[in-house]
Amino acid sequence: MGEKDQSLEEWLAAERARLNRGFEFEREPTTAPSGGSGPDSALAGVGIGAGVLAGAVAPHRNPATYEGVRPEIIINALGQEIADADTRVEVRQAAEATEVTILQSQQGGFHGFVPALTATLVYQADTLTVTLSDLNQDSARGAWSSMGATVLQQSRDVLLRRRGRGPGALLDAAGHVLQGVERVVEDVQDLRLPSRVWKVIDRVGEAAEKSYLNERRINEARRRAREAAIRAWTHCEYCGHGYSEAEAHLTRCPNCGGPRGPKPAFVT
Repeated sequence: MGEKDQSLEEWLAAERARLNRGFEFEREPTTAPSGGSGPDSALAGVGIGAGVLAGAVAPHRNPATYEGVRPEIIINALGQEIADADTRVEVRQAAEATEVTILQSQQGGFHGFVPALTATLVYQADTLTVTLSDLNQDSARGAWSSMGATVLQQSRDVLLRRRGRGPGALLDAAGHVLQGVERVVEDVQDLRLPSRVWKVIDRVGEAAEKSYLNERRINEARRRAREAAIRAWTHCEYCGHGYSEAEAHLTRCPNCGGPRGPKPAFVT
């Protein structure tokens, strides 16, 4: 008998039986390998795609180098852009390197702030080398655990609220879904901490490096122009004759007759 032939009483009885059995899900057959219990499934449980996670843990060159960038430029940027109510930045100056430790508050705040990762900055020969440690295992494990607990709790709450009918129950369930999404987003942000730190380091480091290289090109051009002006005064540009102090009054080369360059104003 089809659904259209059911009476209201029969339909209600079928619904009660289904709810009493609990939630059942049969995965559609697929040839692709499935990681149903992995992080992708957990994220999908609250509507967050795997692309978000991929962005969180995408690889980055490590170490990274920036020419002409002083360590304090990176340190100040991290302090201004990474530090917040749940994240602190601590700096320790060693003999040959500077360590910048990113600390995050533990869930619930029972253990205060704990190190999440460390950036080591070494400045030698006008080049800054930045090495970033992996995300602290406890921080990563805590984020994954929190995501898993959030998905399980949200699924349980949504199933319980399915028993209610009407707009009120629907809005209540939707509210719990949104709360779950917000909690998981916070956990993903914790996993994205290395990516966030690298973005700050890259943006500030590359901008400072560009400024340094541009200034160096300008200074190099000025130096070459100064050397050329001095050379034109002290040596003949045609035969290479070097003018002596006794020939300071000459305007032409005594060797080949070529014109002598003007005396630069900065030469006494």
